[in-house]
Amino acid sequence: MSDKKLLFVFGWAYIVSTLLYFLLYSGKYTQDEMFSGVVFAVLAAPIYFLCVFLYYKNQSH
Repeated sequence: MSDKKLLFVFGWAYIVSTLLYFLLYSGKYTQDEMFSGVVFAVLAAPIYFLCVFLYYKNQSH
């Protein structure tokens, strides 16, 4: 597996594990805390994917 694919797998694993965590431990957090955690994950993941994409796009030149 290439490094690029591995980094994308890490990104998807981050999204899935974060959503599963908040689903499984929903009773431990208030609705506002869960909302802010999910929003952070949803906003952070595309930034991560964009950084990986741009890094490897610049490496190919």
